[in-house]
Amino acid sequence: MTLPFLIDQVDAARALMGEDYWPYGLQSNRGTLSRFLRAHHAQGLSVRLLTPEELFHPSALELHKV
Repeated sequence: MTLPFLIDQVDAARALMGEDYWPYGLQSNRGTLSRFLRAHHAQGLSVRLLTPEELFHPSALELHKV
């Protein structure tokens, strides 16, 4: 990544957001996705409340099981 003072920026991000500030995978993002889906439904943008699993093709979920 080309960014002046990269280490300082990474340290600032970690201080603000924790060590894993860019999490990957369904489990790591379940809370955020659930909040998003509740807001999406509450605003009438979806006819029913979806689950985080419904956002991904089943094969993608199988690939990333731990």
